This record gives sequence, C-alpha cells and structure tokens, in this order.
Amino acid sequence: MLRPPTTPDIFVGTPNPIINGAMWSISYEFRCYALVALVGVLGSRYQKPLWAALLALTLVLNCFPAQMHAVDFPGLYLLLGNFEVFVRVFSFFSAGACFYLFRQQLFLRGSVALVAFGLLIVGMFYQLTANLVLPTVGGYSLFWLAFAPIPALRSFQRLDDVSYGLYLYGWPTQKLLDWFLPTVSPWLLLPLAFVISCLSGWASWHLVEAHFIRRTSKTNSSWFIKAKSIIEPVIPID
Repeated sequence: MLRPPTTPDIFVGTPNPIINGAMWSISYEFRCYALVALVGVLGSRYQKPLWAALLALTLVLNCFPAQMHAVDFPGLYLLLGNFEVFVRVFSFFSAGACFYLFRQQLFLRGSVALVAFGLLIVGMFYQLTANLVLPTVGGYSLFWLAFAPIPALRSFQRLDDVSYGLYLYGWPTQKLLDWFLPTVSPWLLLPLAFVISCLSGWASWHLVEAHFIRRTSKTNSSWFIKAKSIIEPVIPID
C-alpha cells in the first residue's frame, strides 16, 4: 500500500518519534505517476494543454485550503489520500511536468531567475502565496541553478544523483544522531547529518536506484518496440 512501516514509536521522548517521517510522500508520488499514465493514454497532442490546465487547477485550489479540507466523497482517501495534501504535492509535480513539456519554449536566464528568486523569498512569508510561488518561480529558480552554465557548478552538476536518498535517509540519520548525541550543537549536527545522509544516498543510488533504472530502461525499450508495432497502424506515435 506504499505506506510507511507500522512500528512502535522508536525515538520516544523526542519530537516526532516515528521511524521515518519523510516516507509520507511515497504514496502521493505513486498517485502522481499513475496520473501520468492516465493522461498519457489520451495521446501526445493533448499533453501540453492538459498538464498546463492541471497546474493551473492545482494552483487555484491551493488558494482555498478550507474548502479543500471539506471535500469528501466515498473512496476519496483510497484514491488520493488527504485531498489537500495531494493537491499541494501535485502542484509541484505538474509544475515539473510543464517545465519538461515546454522546455523548448522556456528560456533559463540569470536575470529572470534573480527576479523569480526575489518573488520566491517575498512569497514565502505567507502560507497562501507560498503555495503559489514554490512550484512556479521556485521551480524556475531551481531549474536555472541546475542547468546554469556556471563553471563552479559544472562539477556539482556531474555528481551522482543522491537527492532522493538524501531525502529518505535524512530523517533517520538526524534522529539517530540526536538520540545518541543529545547534547551536540545543531551547528555540528547539521553538517554531520548532511555528510552521512549524502553517503547513504550515494550508496542507495549505486546499489538500488541506478541498478533498477538500467533494468527498467531495457525493459521499457523492448516493451515500447512491441507496443509500437501493435498500436502504430491505428494511432500515430510521435
């Protein structure tokens, strides 16, 4: 069911004593990818307008948290989980989809990124505006930083992708350090947790994620060739 493991409270006496609070997002990520498959069935010509519409819809819904909280119908939680949380997560996901689909029309410029970052900082002071600026101008700032032709960043951009492992292992790493070193200064705890989490993410990338991505790529290539030979006479594939 893609839920965090059900365990007794591990770190009793500390804030959020659960084993890994970061795992709450996994079921929502799965739902987002399931929607990619659903939208994909409609065909490539509809992808851009559909994802743009989905982004606009989620941004508008984020302006009405009280109304979203009141939404309820049979099977809602099974399909989407917490509706308000799903909409907020999906706004980021659909923003990323739009950045990809419109990448040819999107120009990443330092001057625009500077303005976007300024809007991001100002918007973060209020919950309502934060929900609007984080997926949009926040996304633009992040992508500019990721692809900026800055010599100092090029070596960083070539590093192994430890980001997801860093996200998943950061929580238990910090909790363990806090548990065994309760008197350590936060100024020491933060870099120590960061280094250990990065190493865990690096190991996870090489031992798990990259391995399965390679296997998936091979499987998908074979599947796509077979599917194309069946579908192509009926539906044109770009």
